[in-house]
Amino acid sequence: METMEKLIGFIAGIVILIWICGKLFTAFLPWLFGITIALIIIKTGVWMYKNSREDEDQPYIDTTAEPYNE
Repeated sequence: METMEKLIGFIAGIVILIWICGKLFTAFLPWLFGITIALIIIKTGVWMYKNSREDEDQPYIDTTAEPYNE
């Protein structure tokens, strides 16, 4: 009988732990998602800004033009 009570307590403990973790996950998921999207946007903006600054020092090369044949 004692092992049955321990088993029920163990299962109940796991269920409660899963429930608490689920509540925390659903509570913080929108925040984490929002922060992640914001960081991606910021990083992309910084990367684009750095690339545009590097391009100013270099002459424009048209890579789509046909090669010149004499």
